[in-house]
Amino acid sequence: MRRNKKVLLFYGLLVSTIVLYLFRGGDTTTEAATTNVCQRQENIVFLKTHKTGSSTLANILNRFAEMNNLRVLLPLKGLNRFQWPNIFSERSVEMSYFQYRSDTKANLLINHARLNKSRMSNFFPKDVKFITIIRNPITNVESVYNYEEMGQTFQKYEHRKSKVEFKEFFESPMKFQQKAIKKNDKIVPLLHNGMLFDLGKPFFSQMEYEDTLIQQKIQELENEMDMFLIMEHFDESLILMKRLFCWTFEDILYIKHNQRHKVKAKMDPKLKETITKWNRADLLLYQHFNKTLWRKIAEYGKSFHDDLKIFRNKLDQFKDACDVKETKGGAHDHKDTAIIKHKPGENVNTVLVSVCEMVFRSETNYINWFRRLYSQEIQEIRQAIFRKMAKARAELERKKQKHNG
Repeated sequence: MRRNKKVLLFYGLLVSTIVLYLFRGGDTTTEAATTNVCQRQENIVFLKTHKTGSSTLANILNRFAEMNNLRVLLPLKGLNRFQWPNIFSERSVEMSYFQYRSDTKANLLINHARLNKSRMSNFFPKDVKFITIIRNPITNVESVYNYEEMGQTFQKYEHRKSKVEFKEFFESPMKFQQKAIKKNDKIVPLLHNGMLFDLGKPFFSQMEYEDTLIQQKIQELENEMDMFLIMEHFDESLILMKRLFCWTFEDILYIKHNQRHKVKAKMDPKLKETITKWNRADLLLYQHFNKTLWRKIAEYGKSFHDDLKIFRNKLDQFKDACDVKETKGGAHDHKDTAIIKHKPGENVNTVLVSVCEMVFRSETNYINWFRRLYSQEIQEIRQAIFRKMAKARAELERKKQKHNG
C-alpha cells in the first residue's frame, strides 16, 4: 500500500506540475507558496444538490482528490448515493475501506447525501468545510422535472396515454404530489423546495408555508455551511471558493457535466409565479445566498475581476489543450437524451492526456475508480499481514525444531 500511495503521490505531483507549467508559462509556484498567507484546504464536505451544476463541481473535487492522493468517503457498495433520499447516517457509508486503518477519517464527501452535519463531521478532521451549490428555483425545478422524466412518471400514475407536461403539473401540483407520495416516489421531494430538502429540510414540512420558519432554516444553514456557490455565477463562485480553500486557478478548471441541450419549457409570467409560490422556501434560500455571493465579491476587492479574467483565459486555454468536443446522446448514468456529453478530440495536447481524462471522467466512473483504489489498498494490506503471519509461523516452527533437536 505504501508503494501504491507513493506512486499516486508522484503521479499527482507530476500532473499538477505539467498543468502549472502549461498554464503559467513555466512558473510552477502556487499562489499559496508565493503569498504564504494561507494553508490549502483538503477536508471538504460537498452537499451535492440536484440539477444545480453540482456534477461539474463534483468533478473538480474528485480530480483534486485524485491529484493530491486524498481519501474520499464513499457510499455503500453498489450505490452512488449515501442512501438518498434518507438523511445521511453512518449506515450509508462503505466502512470496509477503513479496514486496518487507525481511524475512520476521510478528506472529502462528494456524492449525493442529505445534510446531517453532526453525523457527517464524525468522518472528517475538525477543520472540514461544508459547501454546496444552488440555482434559481424556477429553472431548477424545470430541469429536475425533465431530467428525471417526471412527465412520463405521472403519466403512469394517471393511467393516461400522454405524459404530463411541466406546465400541467403546476396547474395542480398538490394533486400530482399526493399521487407520487402514495406510490412512494423518491424524486417528488425535489419538485417542492428540493434544494432545501437536499440540505436537510423534512419533506412536506410546515416550514415551507411560513416565512418565519424558512428564514430560521436559512439562518441555520448560514451558521452550518462555509459557502454556497451559485450556478448562474459559477465562475465567480469558483474564484471565491479558490480563495476560501487557498487553491490555485488550475485546481478549479472544468468542463460542464450533465448539462442539457437548450430544451426548456416556455414559461409565461403566470407559470413562473406559480413555481415560485410552490417553491417559496427555495426562492428565499436562493435570494439570500445570491446576495451573500455578491457581498463577498465586493469584499474581495478590485482584484476580483482581474482574477476572474485570468481564470477564464486559463479555462479557454485548457479547453483548447484538451480539444473539448460536444457530442449528442445520453449521459453515462442516465437515459435523458437531452444531456450534452463531452469527449476529447483528435488534437489533445499529448502532455495533458492524463489531466484531460480526469476532467472528462463521469461521477460514476470516479466512484468506481476510488473503489478499485481502496480495494487494492486493502488487498495489499491483507497480503502483507499474511506474509508477516507466515514468517512468524515459520520462525516459530524453526525454533521448535531447534529445541527438539
